[in-house]
Amino acid sequence: MERRKLMLGMGTLGITSIAGCGEPDNESGPESEPESEPESEPESEPESEPESEPESEPEEEELKIEHLHGITGFTWPSDIAGNHSNRYEWTAAGFEWWYEMSISRALGEYYKDRYSRSREYDMYVTDAYGKSYISNLAGNLEQMANNNGLDEAETVNLVIRFVQQMEYTADDVRTGFDQYAQYPVENLIERGGDCEDSALLLSALLSQMGYGCVLLYMPDTEPEAHMAMGIKGGSSIPGTYYEYQGDRYYYVEGTDEYAVGEMPNWGGSTSAEIIPVRGAYPTLVYSYGTGVTDTNEIAVEVEITNQGQAAARNTSFHVGFEDENGTVYAENSSSIGTLGHEDSVEDILYLNPPDDRALRLLSAVRIDGNIHDTDQSEWQYPIT
Repeated sequence: MERRKLMLGMGTLGITSIAGCGEPDNESGPESEPESEPESEPESEPESEPESEPESEPEEEELKIEHLHGITGFTWPSDIAGNHSNRYEWTAAGFEWWYEMSISRALGEYYKDRYSRSREYDMYVTDAYGKSYISNLAGNLEQMANNNGLDEAETVNLVIRFVQQMEYTADDVRTGFDQYAQYPVENLIERGGDCEDSALLLSALLSQMGYGCVLLYMPDTEPEAHMAMGIKGGSSIPGTYYEYQGDRYYYVEGTDEYAVGEMPNWGGSTSAEIIPVRGAYPTLVYSYGTGVTDTNEIAVEVEITNQGQAAARNTSFHVGFEDENGTVYAENSSSIGTLGHEDSVEDILYLNPPDDRALRLLSAVRIDGNIHDTDQSEWQYPIT
């Protein structure tokens, strides 16, 4: 793609000078000596005030979008200092347990800013930035179980009880609106959530420990839709199960103390949409910056990186400027294609926004046409 030259300064303009002269007298040499007075013509230099002509109208036109130069942003976790220091207490297998962990505040803010709150739930379970926390927690819970002589079933129950005894908090209480799924690390920070949050955290921990897991979405339970988890098991296990691809997945309730295979007495239908939990999912982050080109356009330079374990296919990047009335101008997009694990790509997009109003830059990265993450800049106001 052709890249226009970025204008880093105000430009260089020519300077016009005006020379004066005295009135002619006659052609005789000696008598014309008074004409030498023009040697003092430097006194006429004040007439050179037109040197201010660089402020001519054409150059002012070229500088009107200068306020849109230097906009920057990024979507990865910031450098916010500090940690959330949490203690968890629960009972299981006849023992009282406790566990303490610290979670980066920067990671908590990153999740709050993440756009994606879709129903692609396996994206939450396998998120790249939370993986180390989930892996460490799962490993430590297993070690605690081994140190206390728990068998496999008791170890699974230890993890389930860890999640079940967290506080239940509905979406509309915690976030102000419904259907807001938390990433597992968010659930650990908040020390609780609703049914889908518990199911996601359980799936993240047990799948990390090597167990087959699915999510069970039940849209017709009463008094409201519900989500639980299914854990893969053999025919000897009693209780309620769902079949998926020839295997049994036993019902696991995440919000109250029920055993594996034990289902609450829901009203309505308990038929479930089975959502498989994949082992990997792409996690895209990006940074961007703007500059003014020599053709008086805004150039948006972007770098996109896939931090996830799975390839991101049919990736695209989108930008545009929005005014204070919500109208979007100068939209542009770029097809990125496939980004594998830890692959990065740089691109540049050119925009021609209006120059007479406050604007902010909107940006988004998409996978298969679905928005994966977004960012928006601060408002930029014309220079007056």
